[in-house]
Amino acid sequence: MQNDDLTLASLVNHGSYAQRYTQVYWQRSWHRLDPDVDFDDDRDHPAASWRVRSRELDLLVRPRRAIAIM
Repeated sequence: MQNDDLTLASLVNHGSYAQRYTQVYWQRSWHRLDPDVDFDDDRDHPAASWRVRSRELDLLVRPRRAIAIM
């Protein structure tokens, strides 16, 4: 997710060696977030608002448009 002010990148791997990395690019540098990041979204409505929360961040995302990936 990104806009003119911020970029959010997240990697989540499930399995026996689960990994969770989330970083935010803000003010010209990358900031790594605590691994315990919560994504509160409605998977049935991808254009609806959703929230990203961690110890360092509480971000409300309001999509401008949804893009279908085929």
